[in-house]
Amino acid sequence: LTVRFQAGPSVLARGADDPDVRALLVDDPDLKRFLDNDYAYEVVVEVTDPARRVIAGRGTVKVTRQSFGLFSSYENNFYRPGSRVEVEVRSITPAGQPVSATGDVTIEEVERKWRAQPDGSRRIVETAIREVGRLPFETDARGVVFLRHTFEEDGLYRLTFIAPDPEGGTVEHVQRILI
Repeated sequence: LTVRFQAGPSVLARGADDPDVRALLVDDPDLKRFLDNDYAYEVVVEVTDPARRVIAGRGTVKVTRQSFGLFSSYENNFYRPGSRVEVEVRSITPAGQPVSATGDVTIEEVERKWRAQPDGSRRIVETAIREVGRLPFETDARGVVFLRHTFEEDGLYRLTFIAPDPEGGTVEHVQRILI
């Protein structure tokens, strides 16, 4: 039995003739450095039986920190001041199933500036200028809700969606809109 766990282009673990494949996931010290992110692992299995027939299979295992994710989208790339913007919010499990969720969205006007870093590099830093609003949201059984907000002034706005995770912790999603 050969098992390969892969995140991106690098193979994280290999095992041969191990009847308990779960031991590779639990005991592999290299996997501990990946605990701060969500991953999809490709599992490839090849088994040779006593008659020397090779049986192969592959699948994907998703490892996430939350029981669902929040995703948002809106229709246009740019809006004019005074525009009423409709944002579609979806709550979906890692398996792609919709789930109802409740939470709050905070709307802030933000600015982005290039900042020098101690190592000499430069990166964009985003700073909140002011909070524009805070709205509750609740996705339905299909995992969908439409939020509407009128933006009176031009600028860059950050919408931060936060919902409690039934497994503990919070689920957060950020969307930016240019007015």
